Amino acid sequence: MARKKGSTDARPRRRRLQTQEEKEKKEKEKKEAGEGSRLDPNLCCVCREGAGPANLMAMCAPVKDGGCGISVHLKCYGVGSVSSGWKCDKCKAGKGAKQATCAVCAIKGGALKPTDNSNEWAHVACAVWVPKMKFENADTRSPITGLSEVDPRRFNLICCIC
Repeated sequence: MARKKGSTDARPRRRRLQTQEEKEKKEKEKKEAGEGSRLDPNLCCVCREGAGPANLMAMCAPVKDGGCGISVHLKCYGVGSVSSGWKCDKCKAGKGAKQATCAVCAIKGGALKPTDNSNEWAHVACAVWVPKMKFENADTRSPITGLSEVDPRRFNLICCIC
């Protein structure tokens, strides 16, 4: 059915952006349903794949020991080798189990690395997928740079990876 020139369509248009409140509500619903957990010890918190002979995994120390318990591939997180009681960068900095929030997607916890902006953290996956962001040192994946160059509209989008 064709619309007449100058008429308005009464149907609501689909929004492409969601507010932070809507994003948090959706995350809460996912958690309650048991979906999207980044703490599956069998999956890398960065790429969501399991361990393999050429892709070894490390697990951050448990919460009771000052860690957060995330699992990551050594290459995904930029770690050369690990020992017993290893802690991710966030836990080594004393941010604990879910105190740090990603400056890009605003989700707490996960495989975070420091950014070049003081006191800000970002998910490794966000740094990989968001244009303008990169790693100052590709081997250690740290620090994450380019946060100030990211289009501000991205900060209101819901991340399908995190």
